Amino acid sequence: ERNGGLTYWMIDTLTSVATQGRPLTYKQLHDRIQAQIQSRFPQQLPMIMGESDRRVFGSETWAIPYTVLVQAVDIDKGQVTLGAGQAQGLSKGARFAIYPLNTTDFTELEKRVAIVEIAKKPDADKSRAKLLAPEAGGIDMVGTLELGAPAVMVSAPVNLIQRVRLFDGKGLGATDDNELPAQLVGRQTEAIAQVREALQGNGWVVEAQEDETATYQVAIDRQGNYEICQAMPIPNLRPLLSIDDPSAPEQVVQRLVHLTKYQAVQTLDNASSKLSKNLTAQLLTEEGDPFPDPQNPVVEDGDIVTLRLKNHGNHPLKVAVLDLEPTWEISQIPLGGFDSPFLPLPPGAEEEMQLQMGLPDDDAYQKSVETLKVFAIQNGLADFRWLTLPALDEPPTAWGNQLNDELSRSATRSVSGDSSINPLNDLLSMIGADMETPPTNTRSATLVRNPKDEWVTQQIQIVVNS
Repeated sequence: ERNGGLTYWMIDTLTSVATQGRPLTYKQLHDRIQAQIQSRFPQQLPMIMGESDRRVFGSETWAIPYTVLVQAVDIDKGQVTLGAGQAQGLSKGARFAIYPLNTTDFTELEKRVAIVEIAKKPDADKSRAKLLAPEAGGIDMVGTLELGAPAVMVSAPVNLIQRVRLFDGKGLGATDDNELPAQLVGRQTEAIAQVREALQGNGWVVEAQEDETATYQVAIDRQGNYEICQAMPIPNLRPLLSIDDPSAPEQVVQRLVHLTKYQAVQTLDNASSKLSKNLTAQLLTEEGDPFPDPQNPVVEDGDIVTLRLKNHGNHPLKVAVLDLEPTWEISQIPLGGFDSPFLPLPPGAEEEMQLQMGLPDDDAYQKSVETLKVFAIQNGLADFRWLTLPALDEPPTAWGNQLNDELSRSATRSVSGDSSINPLNDLLSMIGADMETPPTNTRSATLVRNPKDEWVTQQIQIVVNS
């Protein structure tokens, strides 16, 4: 019986899940359909809109973090293709653990199907990774590698791994930041040793050797709490972690990993891309006027600003905006108003959206610095949602839940102005952005695009005063 690709793989996925008796969300359904179709028909791009964390044919929601998807599998070559690349900060050496379809708990290590490592320079939107044998740091393959399966990064590429200096040499006294009360001096060595033990095998942060420069420093403060420093103690890391708490060393390492991931997104850049001249991202006042100092806009808590995006090129762009918040949270601003990974920006098009800026709901913040990071990619898929992070020490939530809590963010899509969106028009514009069919090249020598020229990012830093 003949079917369209979407129909065929939807029926196949629903049938497969029904026989296994596992819950299925619309996001998981979409992920598998997208992977199957993209591997066969690259010009077809299934889209999802609405509450993707809802269970299929149900009303309850399931909080599932965003992951990288397996787009292709070649067992003979021992290789898989992952749906993220240079534009998402990946480079050679990054390792991912692949889990079965419909996995919701990625802390259950025994469920991992395989470990893969990116072996070559990634493309802009995807990466080819090799399966690792146990002797190379992998595991014996358990189960089947399926298209659409989720992959979670377990080890950063070498250039993203950060070093931390563990300091246990503070002396007596309470008049200097490098000195401790007498009752804490003898306890710091054991407390720091517990952090050193907790650091083992996290894949993101390692202890700095004597001749190495460290990004972070961990020490004990005068009140007997762990402190994380970058020259000075990093502010607003709460709650305080007491050395008397047995779980504190592990929480210190979790914070270091979180800060490292945040910094990786913050520093992600591609200034040499040829696309740099094609994208303009401007922050304007609510009325659309430039700020007195456009490079350093300053706003008040509750002010509305206008983000203007323009495509100066001859090809459509797929655009996403991440909000790097002072609470160490990274969220994606829903430019299209839906649970969609990007906003299509046709050639010559200009889009404006209004954002309401605000301080975190915490009395400690009288002033904050927030960063809007704009990503654009020309070819392939543009999904940056797996780069999102919850606020420090908060568990991850599904993007659908984040949309429902939109007003709690520092930068939220304003309800003023023309915020109504026709779902059909929006869907058609997204589909239309991918309808360009490249000419077929039958020659043996084909033109190879430089992945660095396929994506670009710009960022705007904003000061918010109370």
